[in-house]
Amino acid sequence: MDSAENNNDILELGGNIELSGFSDYDRSTMIIVKKMVGTFAKKLNEHSVPIEKISITAKKVHGNDPKTAKAELHAKVITQGNPVTAETVSNNLFFGIDEVLKKIESQFKK
Repeated sequence: MDSAENNNDILELGGNIELSGFSDYDRSTMIIVKKMVGTFAKKLNEHSVPIEKISITAKKVHGNDPKTAKAELHAKVITQGNPVTAETVSNNLFFGIDEVLKKIESQFKK
């Protein structure tokens, strides 16, 4: 996605969490997405990981319907000026978000 497209589709949560590419998802889906990302941020904070920013970008691949399209997800957590990134492609948005956040979390446990 180019940056001009992302600027129109950015949802900021709490100042340090940014979601982009989620505008086609319905309200109930977004409630779950926000809860998942918020819980992840809280978990990192509890483990003394100082978070400057969490960014998650979703891009639908192989279809336009959000319920049937695969989701390509990119996550980036910036902590102490250092970015930690992960990505995945999933048939299920929620499983994909869980997977990409677990990949990020595992990098902090090293």
